[in-house]
Amino acid sequence: MTERNPALWLQNRTDHTAEQERALITGLYLGKEGVMAQDDLKVVQRAAGANMSVDVGAGKATVVGDDNAAQGIYAVWNDAAKNVTISAADGTNPRRDIIVARVKDAFYSGASNAFSIEVITGTPAGSPADPSIPNNCLPLARVAVAAGASSITNANITDLRNRVGTMAACDIICTSSTRPTSPFQGMRIYETDTYKTLVYTTATTGWQLPWGEAWGSVADVSYGASNQVIAPSTFVDLTGVSVAANVVGNRWYEVMASGHAYQSTTGGVCAFQVATSVATTGTFGCRSDFFFAALTAQADVHILGKVKFAASGSVTFKVQGAALTGGGMTIYNNIGNFAMWIKDIGPAGNPV
Repeated sequence: MTERNPALWLQNRTDHTAEQERALITGLYLGKEGVMAQDDLKVVQRAAGANMSVDVGAGKATVVGDDNAAQGIYAVWNDAAKNVTISAADGTNPRRDIIVARVKDAFYSGASNAFSIEVITGTPAGSPADPSIPNNCLPLARVAVAAGASSITNANITDLRNRVGTMAACDIICTSSTRPTSPFQGMRIYETDTYKTLVYTTATTGWQLPWGEAWGSVADVSYGASNQVIAPSTFVDLTGVSVAANVVGNRWYEVMASGHAYQSTTGGVCAFQVATSVATTGTFGCRSDFFFAALTAQADVHILGKVKFAASGSVTFKVQGAALTGGGMTIYNNIGNFAMWIKDIGPAGNPV
């Protein structure tokens, strides 16, 4: 292979090729095939009443040419719903048929130049398999044809459509159950049933929330049971003020806690802190110290800090209290609950 001349759309030339134009389409659609909008070329049971046919909706798609490495991508358009006949069912065994959008190009193979929506009929068997798909085909749906079936309903149809993204707008609209089946690194989707934007990372890590953005609330807990008395000296866990959360390594988590306490014996220094069941990287910074001047002195407790973890996994966050000097301390729930919130606030560096 060498330079392809002339460059596409060079003025005053008459020898531009269809292959060059498809090369442009290939670049615009990132080399991928699929339908362009949510319901494009969707396969459903016959609208006029279920029988041995299906309806394929209107819409546009791209289809990769497989006959030649330089063939590129075809843009196709079905401008109205089309009814497609399913062959009669076998009397003994079920089978699987595949509905496809197919391009035939005689420049590369065969004698036809056409776009069509077709049924690739499978082979009946006790445990049927999908039929082989010819070149230049975009799979749209699988139709399960039961033995002796006389009609095809939506329950027999499995959607196989990919959504294709472009360089200009690569967010693909889908649902959590209709994600692209041939994703590539960096592909973005928006799920209409979960309201999430996700990015495809690798075959191992799959679809993830965008790394560079804050992911928001992770977990929270509020506890308002009877008062807890804390004796002097070391930190102890506050009853009920703990919560498990799934964290991702090398991301920052903001931790907030709030409650109320009073000195139950003599004055002294008291403290509260947030602790975790897994070692953290860097400074936690989640501790609040204060001084009670005398017996029954009260204080509102507020703790704010951030933390990151070396690896992903389940972590338990908890609030601890200590009467460091003086008498004991009581966590006072009669005025208000002691509560804790954990929020993802963004990356601390590259993924680990």
